[in-house]
Amino acid sequence: MKSPTSNQLIWVENTKIIAAFAVVILHVSGNLLAKASLGNLEWWAADIYNSFVRWCVPVFIMTSGFLLLKSNKTESISSFYRRKFPRILIPLIFWSLFYRSILAAKGLLSGEPISIMDFIRQFSSPYYHLWYLYMLAIAYLFIPFAKKLIRNLTTNETLTLCVLMFCLAAVNSALNAFLFNNNNVLTNWLLLSPPYLLAGHLIGNANHKKFTTPALLVFILSGLLTAIGCYFLTRITNLDKGQYFYSYTSITVIPMSIAIFYLLGSIKSYVLSKAITQKTAKISFGIYLAHPFFIQIMLNLGFDATLFNPIVSIPLIVLLLFVSAAISSTIIDCIPHLKRIIG
Repeated sequence: MKSPTSNQLIWVENTKIIAAFAVVILHVSGNLLAKASLGNLEWWAADIYNSFVRWCVPVFIMTSGFLLLKSNKTESISSFYRRKFPRILIPLIFWSLFYRSILAAKGLLSGEPISIMDFIRQFSSPYYHLWYLYMLAIAYLFIPFAKKLIRNLTTNETLTLCVLMFCLAAVNSALNAFLFNNNNVLTNWLLLSPPYLLAGHLIGNANHKKFTTPALLVFILSGLLTAIGCYFLTRITNLDKGQYFYSYTSITVIPMSIAIFYLLGSIKSYVLSKAITQKTAKISFGIYLAHPFFIQIMLNLGFDATLFNPIVSIPLIVLLLFVSAAISSTIIDCIPHLKRIIG
């Protein structure tokens, strides 16, 4: 397969920025959703914003699939691991320590210090958004083998495999939500990345001009069904069950993610200026890693989406958080060695 053209690189850079922005929307609206009363304006605003950005993590995975599965370059498995795993492990270790230390410091200042053993036990599970790095590490284990597999499959065979894996992941997501109470975390991680990696490979190399209108309709319909489905299921059961529709492999988020990735691939010009787009795309992983720190600062200052109309407050807060995380990541990226903590 040919190396990506300049147009392909443009849409990939755009996609990284837009997906990072969507992650911030996800977390800001999620905080509001957790404390709003079901069915009021705050709840619906949070639900709709949240529903229409559930594609953010799948799009990050699909972007990785496009970039990592496209190459015909011969590379040993050990070489791939040496090149890729430090870019995950160093940020994972640093940010895990960073966020856990902040929690420990807050406990100490509030008169509720935690013991050293309790501090260590906290590392038995991922902190908040850092689960993505664990999932990505698992995915990277299989990338070299997936590349060899794809080289020996036709496009139709790869598509068939992708569809089958999506079906398996969707069934697992439903079973996990309704029967296993979301306890099957490892299985979720194992089944999340493979279909999206393959989808990224297939869609990233497709003609993005043919089906833009159908893709837009699928995106809008899937987003609406996600929001409405979450409301009714929450009303019938509870929010934990209702958030099945928020799962990255739910029956609504899968088509929404595929549709938006296809649409993003059709954008052949920079969403910002060329220089700003390239720089922001470079630090998009840093924005993902750092933005919860600024969310916590805002919450501690009493500044959240409930201050005024959430339809307006959510995007304004998201913009402020995104810019704050981007500035901090830019500074980190300028410091030799330290920049490794943002990949």
